Amino acid sequence: MKKKNRTAIPLFVFFLIIHTFLSRTDCDTKKLSPPRITMSKSDPDKSGPFNSSLGEVFDQLGISISKADDFVIQKNISMYEWENTFFTVSAEKNGSVIKIEVINNIDNNSAERRIEEKKYIINSLYYQTPSPYPGMISNTIEYPDEFKPKVEYIEIEGVKTAFLILSSTSRFTYGVGAEELIAYRGALIFIYNEKEKKLYQIELFIPKEKFDKKDVLSIFGSIVRRSKVETVQEKSSDIKKDRNANKNYNLIIIGFEPLGVNHTGASGYFRDTTPNLDKFSKNAFLFKNAVSPSSWTLPSFMSWFTSLYPSQHKILNKYSIYTDKEKVFSNLSELSPSAVTLAQVLKKNGYSTAGFTGDAGVAGNFGYNLGFDIYYDKITFAGFDLVLPMALEWINKNRDENFFLFIQGYDVHGRYQLPADFKNQFADPNYKGKYKGTVDEYWKLRDLSVNEGFLNMADEDIKFWESWYDAKIYEADKKLGTFFDEFDKMGLGNKTIIVVSSGSGNEFYEHKRFDHGFSLYEELIRVPLIIKVPDKKGSVIENQVRTLDIMPTVLDMLDIKYNEIIKDQMQGVTLVPLMNGEDLKLDAFSETDYLSYTFKRSLRTSDGWKYIHSIDTRERELYNLRDDPKELNNLAEKEKRIAYELEQKLFKHLKSIGEDYKK
Repeated sequence: MKKKNRTAIPLFVFFLIIHTFLSRTDCDTKKLSPPRITMSKSDPDKSGPFNSSLGEVFDQLGISISKADDFVIQKNISMYEWENTFFTVSAEKNGSVIKIEVINNIDNNSAERRIEEKKYIINSLYYQTPSPYPGMISNTIEYPDEFKPKVEYIEIEGVKTAFLILSSTSRFTYGVGAEELIAYRGALIFIYNEKEKKLYQIELFIPKEKFDKKDVLSIFGSIVRRSKVETVQEKSSDIKKDRNANKNYNLIIIGFEPLGVNHTGASGYFRDTTPNLDKFSKNAFLFKNAVSPSSWTLPSFMSWFTSLYPSQHKILNKYSIYTDKEKVFSNLSELSPSAVTLAQVLKKNGYSTAGFTGDAGVAGNFGYNLGFDIYYDKITFAGFDLVLPMALEWINKNRDENFFLFIQGYDVHGRYQLPADFKNQFADPNYKGKYKGTVDEYWKLRDLSVNEGFLNMADEDIKFWESWYDAKIYEADKKLGTFFDEFDKMGLGNKTIIVVSSGSGNEFYEHKRFDHGFSLYEELIRVPLIIKVPDKKGSVIENQVRTLDIMPTVLDMLDIKYNEIIKDQMQGVTLVPLMNGEDLKLDAFSETDYLSYTFKRSLRTSDGWKYIHSIDTRERELYNLRDDPKELNNLAEKEKRIAYELEQKLFKHLKSIGEDYKK
């Protein structure tokens, strides 16, 4: 039997009704006056179509939706009533319509009350529940289940957020009768920005025949609120004095992988492993306490190029899904569609961009190639011997352009195949152990470390592998020295910022394990960070920093203008104040979900404490790095108050970036 249709009430009417109802409830002692309404030329009834794009009003709204920034505005209304300000913007593209309604200056409790009220009204259209406004809305019709609102979830800025899938007879109206009356399918989501006291109601409606839930997920997934991240205030400085000159700087970032700072000359290492890197750092800013956001390549380098923590950019492992039936490669565009990379920002600002890498953990198919004109990743675990000559050739061809170049090599990785004539000049000539230093030997030890747990190695074997690692560092350092020499001959040193760092270090049985990725100890997350700036003397900086800070720092030095989307995305801060002699206290958070074998999170405080929490085993570790730099004395039980405080600080951080683990 054909069902009787009921009145479909436009949401904007609901909005005004609810606002008036709540305002009279909350403000009964105030003089009530009608709202002031202003309507821009975007009102088609007033002056015809308005051709501005939605992206042009994001600064006004305080929110951005990158996947909808090219929707064309049809209506732009502002309302002012008492202490609140209201904005409503509607925009259209190919028949799909999005509407953003904003209430400013609304506290959390009032926002929650409004959301629940609106949800109740919407549900009253579909379910036989009494409406708060009986007589205006019928509640006597029973709808088929497929037409009723359905709750779905999506991650927005790392937070699981609910939204409603809805059916509509026309744009921005709820309530349907027979199926043939459905003209649109769409979705409704509420977002509250507690810091700025803004409540957003965002609706997306798509013609029924074009509707695909993936479109909704893509658009809603690109929502970013403003002022999510505190950033360091800009201050006058020598580095930023001549902005026009900085705009002409090139940028080279070099990944020396996996080089732990504990095996470099700058750290006071007893072997002369890095003479060329040490020479380079004498005229640069040398950060002696740089911390990586993870302990292995894949997540760490993505944090360089997005300034997001691994759990935010979601490039955590090679596969985002790995089951017997399904294996899906991790990809930034799919897992974090709203994330923007450093290369994309620089490309948009007119830079020629290229990357020459050793593939594997920085392969283009993970999303590392985004924003690059050229991205070389054809040889897995390739080293500097391959990529540095290619980089020099590319520089020579693009020397007259502003360019960004990323170079990465795996010369000190266990999977890097050494040449046949390789000599381990640091090895003990009297070593009689069972190892020869082959890739197969190394990888068997790594697999045992991951699969079997703690290893049992003889002291002489440990020293052999450390000497093998040091010899590889020395050989890679020679190649890097040659690159620096050849680059200097090109005469581009006075207009190029050069950054050298690493994704992680390597462990050689310091904590009974081998290789990297599984742990978050100092030998893994403390890495070199050297930044050379043209015509600047440089200095040694002892303050703790993060490689997460690379992106905001270089954008600052290059005087790149970026929008609120990028500003809100970046979790790191600019290190320019430190480079100008100012003080900056930064805590460092690191994480690893290595191969889904382990799930660890750590906090390294600016005053020398280290707390490690294993999510899977609930193991707690606390170290005083000033007295115990090798992390051999776990103080979690002895210093319970400090352990508790750092645990709470760590979990507060995890919650702020979308992880809400229980102890």
